[in-house]
Amino acid sequence: MFVYQSDQVHSTNGTTRRNIVSIKNGKGYKALEVIDEKGRHYKKKALTTKELQCIERNEFVPGLFKDCVKRPNMRKTRRQR
Repeated sequence: MFVYQSDQVHSTNGTTRRNIVSIKNGKGYKALEVIDEKGRHYKKKALTTKELQCIERNEFVPGLFKDCVKRPNMRKTRRQR
C-alpha cells in the first residue's frame, strides 16, 4: 500500500499558492489553492495513472499543476466593437 502526501506553499506579493498532492490506496488527487486579494480559489483534479506511477517512482513530473491553473476567458479579452 502506497501512501503519499505533499504540501508546498509559495508566497509572493500578497498572493499565496499551495500545491497539494495526496495518494492513498492507489488513487490520488492534485489540488491548487490560490489566496489573493480577490479571495480563495481552489481547483482539485484526479491524478492520471501515468502521474501516479511517476510519483511512486520518485520522478519529477513537469507541468503537474498546469491544468489546474485558472486561465482567463478568451471572450473577455476580445476587442469590443
